[in-house]
Amino acid sequence: MWDRVFMDASAWVALYDADDNNHKTAISKQQRLREEKAIIYTSDYIFDEAITRIRYSAGHSSAVRLGELILSECGRL
Repeated sequence: MWDRVFMDASAWVALYDADDNNHKTAISKQQRLREEKAIIYTSDYIFDEAITRIRYSAGHSSAVRLGELILSECGRL
């Protein structure tokens, strides 16, 4: 159904943060995108926003892990 998707910071945060209200939905959508082999796009601004939000809520090491997740999941940044 989707061959390309642009993800915003709130989607990355929800995917990473188990306490986020949309975490379960984000996990479900991620699995679907993987099954469909969709290419995920984001921007450097969104990358920065997501990392910063996690940095202030969960700390430096969590922000690094989120950054690694985004870079591993994205077809293009």
